[in-house]
Amino acid sequence: MIGRVTLPADKALHLAVRSLTGAGPQRERLYHAYRFFLRNLRPEDLPAGERDGFAAWRGTIEEGGDKLMAHLEGMTNERVDGLVRQVLRWAGVA
Repeated sequence: MIGRVTLPADKALHLAVRSLTGAGPQRERLYHAYRFFLRNLRPEDLPAGERDGFAAWRGTIEEGGDKLMAHLEGMTNERVDGLVRQVLRWAGVA
């Protein structure tokens, strides 16, 4: 098994934004961004003023446990859009 690589927060956010702005349904893009780039970020990896917001965002995402895609599918479009916009804001894009 290959170990997980932890990226610096700025790199992880940059790659997440690329994923979120790519092709495909928004829920799938958010799933991909979280699973491959944001899952290993910790609140302390972000600036102090963003830590509580990130912890809350991550809590919302992780409510689905191992069934993340099903969890995202159960969310309203507005909720998913809000989660995506939060990532874009942390990355300095929105």
